[in-house]
Amino acid sequence: FEGERGLGYPKERAEIMRKNRGILKDLKAVTCHDMLTVLKTVDQDLLKAAVAGERFQDYFFANATDEGIRAYIKGLV
Repeated sequence: FEGERGLGYPKERAEIMRKNRGILKDLKAVTCHDMLTVLKTVDQDLLKAAVAGERFQDYFFANATDEGIRAYIKGLV
């Protein structure tokens, strides 16, 4: 760590951290609901990226128990 304490992030990191704070703030606002509502409300590009991971479908569909969530995710992949 360099520089004076208490000045926040280094200037070269400030913009990315501001962007991340905004993403997390938006995510927090929609996650105080049941899971299906969260999935429908959260940024859909973020959700699609999250469920597009390697082997996601294998693990998710083999273990999913909620038919509403299963159907919604199936519509995304």
